[in-house]
Formats: sequence, C-alpha cells, structure tokens
Amino acid sequence: MMKNPHFYRPVHETEEHLMFEQRETLKTRSPLLVMQHLLDAVVSGDSNQLQQISDRIFSDADGLIAAGSMSGNPLRNLQYNAATFIHLVCYKCIERGLSQDVAYNQLDEMMHRVDQMTAPDQVLECISVTLRRILDIMRDFHAKARISLPVERCIDYIGLHLHRKITLAELAAFCGLSPSYLSRLFHRETGMPLSGYILRRKLAESVVMMREQGLDSKTAANVLEFSSQSYFIARFKSVYGVTPLAYCKLSAQELRARASGL
Repeated sequence: MMKNPHFYRPVHETEEHLMFEQRETLKTRSPLLVMQHLLDAVVSGDSNQLQQISDRIFSDADGLIAAGSMSGNPLRNLQYNAATFIHLVCYKCIERGLSQDVAYNQLDEMMHRVDQMTAPDQVLECISVTLRRILDIMRDFHAKARISLPVERCIDYIGLHLHRKITLAELAAFCGLSPSYLSRLFHRETGMPLSGYILRRKLAESVVMMREQGLDSKTAANVLEFSSQSYFIARFKSVYGVTPLAYCKLSAQELRARASGL
C-alpha cells in the first residue's frame, strides 16, 4: 500500500514541499481579495458580480485547484476545495442572518453529490450550481426583509407547492387578501407578476430535476404540472433561450455565461 508522503514528513518539510510545488507549477492560491468579492457576491445575492468573478476563478479545474493544494489527486483536491469553500459561503450567509438549517442543507446536498463524482468537470459544475442556488436563496432572503408579510407568505407557499398547479385564487385565500389586491401588491414589491414568478420558480426547479437528477423534459413537465410537454419546452426556451435538451448539454462554463443574462 502506497503511503501519502505528506503524512510522513515533519510539518516544516511538508510546508516547504508545498511551496516548492507552487513555484514549480506556477499555481498559487487565489488572491484573498478576489475570494472575498466572490463571497460578498453570493451573500448579497448579486448575480452580476458572481458571474464576473467566477469566470476568473472557476473557469476550469486548474482555476479552482489554485484555491488550495489539499491532495495530490486532482479530483480529490477539487472535492476538498469544494467542501471548504461552500462551508465558508454557508458560514458567511449565516452571519448575515440566514437559518443554519437552510445554509448547511445546501452544503450537505452538494457534498453528497460531489462524493459520487468521478471527473473534475462534474465537481466544477456542481460548485457553480450550488453557488447559484445559495445566491438565489440569499436574494430571496434579502427581498423578504423589504416585503410585506402577505407577499413573504406567498413566496414561501409557492416554494412548497411547485409540484402542482398554483392559482391566484388559492394564493389569495392563503394570504387572506383579494386576488386583485395580492396581484398588485406582489408585482409592486417584487417587480414581477405572480404568474411570471411562479413560472420562473418552476423552470428553475426543472433545471435541477433534469441536470442533477437525470429526468427528461417530459417527466419534469408532468411532475411540475405543466399543461403539456410542448408548453413546458416553449416556456423554458422563452426564459433560457434554448430547449431543455440543449440546455442540459451545455458545459458548466456556458451555463455561467448564460446565467448572467437571466
């Protein structure tokens, strides 16, 4: 059985060896200021800033490996970096007031997926998807701080019932408001009509189902209660610019480029 050489070196020798590797391979840790900006983008829910910074850091496996050398195995090193970085992101979100359960559930889910992955590109895509998901959670979290209780309850209700048809009358009854008043209130406070918000939440859920769970578009459309597969595909293309099948074939880098325009 081959022994890990780092395990059996004195600490000072291990540090010297790692510094030698960094000099020889020209790989160093990502600048602290850049990583801080990336954290700030996620925690503040700023998708444009996240897009700009992540292109510099997570463009390929070498970009993320530069964040730290934790293993001589490239895949394992990437998995360790993923766990370390997303844990830091979650900690910063909790500092801003996000529930610990919500934050660490994202970390747990990502690590369960990453642990099963066999290629660096898969890990990179998983990190990108997780960052976007946490950013969306934080954006909703900050939005709730600026919205009324009925709209907050409406958003929570939608999130819990994405897998069936949601009507304005149903939401109005749940919030204790008239349908017309709730519709105006929601649009005024969120900048988006209720129907548009429900559609985007359902489409975002369909992306997770197809890219991460391996479901096809017909199954995703049925589970999310779209009236037909053709209607689902048409609405998906109107928001994401491509069909579900084409979207699922995009690389992680192409996804990040598209995400900045959504």
